[in-house]
Amino acid sequence: ELMATVSHEIRTPLNGIMGMIQMLRSADLPPDEKDSIEVMYVCSNTLLNTINDVLDYSKIEAGKFLIDRTSFDLSYLLDTVYKLMLGKASQKNLSLKVIVEPDVGQFIYGDQNRIQQVLTNLVSNAIKFTETGGVSISVSRKEDNKDILLVEVKDTGPGLSNEVRSKLFNDFVQASSSTAKTHGGTGLGLSISRKLTQLMGGRIGVESAKGKGSNFWFEIPYVVGVQAFESKFTQKTSIKKLEAKILIAEDNAINQTLLVKFLAKLGAGFDIAQNGREAVDLFKKEKYDLILMDMEMPILSGIEATKEIRGSRKRGAKTIPIIGLTGNVLQKHIEQCLSSGMTDHIAKPIDLDILTEKIASYLPKPNVEVYASYSKNTTDNGRIGELRQLMGQEYAEKFVKDAEKNLVSMLEKVEQAAEKDDIEQIRILAHDIKGVAGTIDLDFVSRIAESLEEKATLRQIASLSEINQIVREMKTHIPESIA
Repeated sequence: ELMATVSHEIRTPLNGIMGMIQMLRSADLPPDEKDSIEVMYVCSNTLLNTINDVLDYSKIEAGKFLIDRTSFDLSYLLDTVYKLMLGKASQKNLSLKVIVEPDVGQFIYGDQNRIQQVLTNLVSNAIKFTETGGVSISVSRKEDNKDILLVEVKDTGPGLSNEVRSKLFNDFVQASSSTAKTHGGTGLGLSISRKLTQLMGGRIGVESAKGKGSNFWFEIPYVVGVQAFESKFTQKTSIKKLEAKILIAEDNAINQTLLVKFLAKLGAGFDIAQNGREAVDLFKKEKYDLILMDMEMPILSGIEATKEIRGSRKRGAKTIPIIGLTGNVLQKHIEQCLSSGMTDHIAKPIDLDILTEKIASYLPKPNVEVYASYSKNTTDNGRIGELRQLMGQEYAEKFVKDAEKNLVSMLEKVEQAAEKDDIEQIRILAHDIKGVAGTIDLDFVSRIAESLEEKATLRQIASLSEINQIVREMKTHIPESIA
């Protein structure tokens, strides 16, 4: 009881400290101060993990740990663990893969948080103790009993002796006396995982041999879940006819196609500028009612182009609505948009409903109707669903295929830029990959690209091999590259 109370009281102020550290991490500070803050961040995370272990252990021992079974999306859980662990794996140049057998349903019944906790612990340990090769997560139903879900975490690490394996899931046990000094930790992680698995009606174990890697696994009852959805009425804006001419300033071909199809369907006229300089020149020559301005473009950025347009003497230069299109959604990037003279902004990947609302609000007389729409938030409603509605089934499929080819091409350019040690080009490409992947629902790829963009921005890319590993990970999730 004392351990649980004290752990909780420590964790509450620690969360506040960590929140402030997170804010400092995104602040514009000198490199030496950023390094110090990063050390603080790592140390506070380690302390929080230790406190969480103690709190969980004390609750289990006191019989106060409750299992909360609900229907949940297993694919989302696996996606979450993958994204959480990918950074750690990439730092060590390790591959990380997820394999789900076809007979495992997307929705299952169980305690989502505890299953994720056990899996995260096993994957984290596997990455921690593996120096070369990689880690794989596989999910299947047992061959001899389809009512059992088997989750395996295999690594190419040093393996374990019989003596270590026999006591590894006991309280406060680590692989060796040097483990705590080298890797830290309480030695409670696997013990807690064992207790949680038992509380869920399952079991946990390991198969390993010295020098041959390890396979940590756990089994829990497999119960098919139901697809949960939230039904609600939402107000949506529909533009029947858009009698306007719009300037699209966007250098990415995939995003251009999306915007062109969208505006053509509304009946709007449009021109396309491939970069900021073209956008400024077109604005001076033609008459437009609104500008869609990408922030990141060659020759002249969207920020610089907007400043030039606002500073020009052409009639309407000060008042024409300019909507920024940005893949960067941090507050500082939004402020950059607005301070440059942009009227508003939209985050990429572009949500067409939001874009419709923005256009309707800034153009004086579009033929608009607002209606209540009954929507179901299910996995069927994604950006590809929007594309089908916008373009039709056949063209949407072609659009997705073209986007996949575009992604593969950009990934090859990333490798070429890495060979030339061109960090800025890597950052630009990663930014574009993030947006295109998000547009066609390749969220794995989009998140990896976002991480790469951040690393390139902070000049934290360690080596060519790290880039190649990241590119390989992205390619494994792009259908075009594995066709």
